Amino acid sequence: MKLVIVYGSPMSGKTTYVNEQLTNEDIVYDYDALAKTITNSEYQQYNDNAHELLLTIRDSMIDYAKWNDKGTMYIITTFLSKVILNRLKTLSIEAKYIKMDVDINTCLKRLYETDRHDAHEVEEVIHDWYARHDNKPASDRVVDKETMRFYKSKACRDTRLQVLKRDNYECQHCKEQGKVTTIDKSKHKSLDVDHIKELDTHPNLAYDMDNLVTLCVSCHNRKHNRSYNRWNRKPNKWDGDEKW
Repeated sequence: MKLVIVYGSPMSGKTTYVNEQLTNEDIVYDYDALAKTITNSEYQQYNDNAHELLLTIRDSMIDYAKWNDKGTMYIITTFLSKVILNRLKTLSIEAKYIKMDVDINTCLKRLYETDRHDAHEVEEVIHDWYARHDNKPASDRVVDKETMRFYKSKACRDTRLQVLKRDNYECQHCKEQGKVTTIDKSKHKSLDVDHIKELDTHPNLAYDMDNLVTLCVSCHNRKHNRSYNRWNRKPNKWDGDEKW
């Protein structure tokens, strides 16, 4: 079978896209739809037992697709995980990857038009998805004029100083790892104040002290690298995508 992996942010239209492509010989692996079926629960309600079973089902379907010559198998997922990519490589399976070309505002608009009980959680995942896929290494990032004016403003400089003092001029990520970054307090260039939730997607948190943290340049650059470590985020249902 042909293998097509359709991925994108929540509310980006993955399931709708797949439904429009289906023929009578095709099969679909949709984590959320299958979870609802085997747990008889709310749509996208996480369940540990169901999660493990669903990964087994997915792997079995991939094995089936490898040896079947007819039709197409679609895998619907939020994130492209290393686990599934490595599995396809190990099995020597070629796949076509479809990334949903939808902007963040469209996804948020669709979310706001629903009556989902977990809308807040889904919104967090939407912001996270676009932060991961839009982020570039710090050295490659293009800062627009409005953002540049923000960083040069007196209010921003004053807030930055408050955060540095609060954090005792120490990189908080290094501190979590049991290391202490000591610098000359009169020379702050080896430290940076970073937004935990990105400024471009959460402008309302620009001056929120709880959304600001002191990082050394090394940790700051690693955070904004394309690999995008999930710092300061609580685990949620979609984090499973990173492990499967």
